[in-house]
Amino acid sequence: MKSKEKKERSKRVIYQVDTAIIEENIEKLTGGIKENLERYEFAIRLNELLVEKGIDQEEFAKKINISTGSVFNYRNGIREPSLTTLVKMANELGVSVDYLAGKSDCPDYKLEKINEKTGLSEKAIKTLYKLQHNYELFDNDIKIDFTEERKISRNYKQQIDILNLILENDVNLFGLLENIRRYKQLYKKVENAKNVERKDKNTVIEIFTKENELKHCKYDVFEQMSYIMEQIVKKGGK
Repeated sequence: MKSKEKKERSKRVIYQVDTAIIEENIEKLTGGIKENLERYEFAIRLNELLVEKGIDQEEFAKKINISTGSVFNYRNGIREPSLTTLVKMANELGVSVDYLAGKSDCPDYKLEKINEKTGLSEKAIKTLYKLQHNYELFDNDIKIDFTEERKISRNYKQQIDILNLILENDVNLFGLLENIRRYKQLYKKVENAKNVERKDKNTVIEIFTKENELKHCKYDVFEQMSYIMEQIVKKGGK
């Protein structure tokens, strides 16, 4: 097979570029650690998406009106696209710019995708988005763009600061959440036990024991919540 024919055929092959090759190419370029990491993440994402969607680089190049050589260079970590080209690539691949650039693990910002990735409810997503952007979402099909800057009101900014303080200390936060989970479980068991006939002495003893445990667990929840609130007030006062 002639070399020209081989070259033409290679353009149409759908393949995953070896990560070692990408790393080697990026090491040859000038740039800091952060910049090189961004190049690497972008090249990896681009390769994964092309393979996943079954798009060869020649076809992809035609769709976004750039050369096949440019796509090859982007896939191999040799070059980075302009912002305009990056947006075109993301749109063609059906993902957000942040996802293609490796800055987000969510392929797009539709509510159902965020729910799938984070487990957050639709209401929770809307609330957090409103806190961040002072912007109300009314429609499930609205595509959320986190890259768009919005003015945050002073009240929302204060709430976000408190939310950050809570989330920054995951040890305290998850300790509190675990106690709340246990309290909910015990409360449910006690409620179920109360519906049982109380003629049986053992049943009465069992209910009594559980109620004591419930009170103790309830105390743990309030104690830990008070501690977290105290920490938030102290840190917020600095």
